[in-house]
Amino acid sequence: MDARKSIWPLIFGDGRVLLGFTGLCLIFSGAFALFLTANGSFLPHDAEEIGYSARTLAIEAPNLVLFMFHDRAAFGGVLLAIGVLYLWLAAFPLGQRQRWAWKTLLISGVLGFGSFLLYIGYGYLDEWHAVATLAMLPIFVIGLIRSRLGIDLQGSFQLVPSRNPIHTTLRHRRGAWLLFAYATGLMVGGLTICIVGLSTIFVPQDEAFIGMCSAEIAAISDRLLGVIAHDRAGFGGGLVTTGVTIWMILVNAERSQHLWDILLVSGFFGFACAIGVHFYVGYLDFVHLLPAYLGVAVFASGLVFARREWSQSWRD
Repeated sequence: MDARKSIWPLIFGDGRVLLGFTGLCLIFSGAFALFLTANGSFLPHDAEEIGYSARTLAIEAPNLVLFMFHDRAAFGGVLLAIGVLYLWLAAFPLGQRQRWAWKTLLISGVLGFGSFLLYIGYGYLDEWHAVATLAMLPIFVIGLIRSRLGIDLQGSFQLVPSRNPIHTTLRHRRGAWLLFAYATGLMVGGLTICIVGLSTIFVPQDEAFIGMCSAEIAAISDRLLGVIAHDRAGFGGGLVTTGVTIWMILVNAERSQHLWDILLVSGFFGFACAIGVHFYVGYLDFVHLLPAYLGVAVFASGLVFARREWSQSWRD
């Protein structure tokens, strides 16, 4: 071991450590959101903004507080899902200097960090979220710049499915197309949530669970709607980012055991949090949960078919 060797070349080296660290930060943030939900607490600046702590607001509107926790836990699940995808991209395809992995991280990062700007439109700036975003952004950007130096510039990158090892024959397409449908559902669902957040904030099922309409909620605190819209925007933007990332992975990645594994882990985190929190808070409206149930069915079927269809190639 060279005693003169510094740790900085290892950290900044090819940028993959920094990109992987970004994924770990997202995982930590998602776990923290779940912790706050389980603990039944608002962040201090949220409580200051609306003028209520979670416990005091629950006295006046108990289901409203549960609804807010439901949004935050679902957002936490999305952060876990995208975080593990970033770790995989940095460790495997980017480790093999594959150009598509770098482009995927670039596009995903622009969407993910850019979705923070949605919050500005609601009149509420989450200070902690802003600080975390500003702290992670230079780490992510430096990671991209450093890793760009080592990638294969002649490598392929596609945005739409074509003749790719992941679905070369009709017999090998069932799992892939189901997973493409899953990615599309994430993008459509995320855009829908963003649009609802920009307009009505709530759908009828939300107001039925809360037991209050928007005007009644605003009467409690004129800042409440902005805070709730902020949470919805974060969840919607996170879903879009996750869906786009998975789509680009499916289009470009070679089928492998570790690809199947990371899709399983990412989907498990997302669905377990998004559906599980509804049972935790008691928001069990079937119509509201139907898209999530359909998403689980498509995702699970896609994984089952994909394992059957890809297993021969990764054994060879």
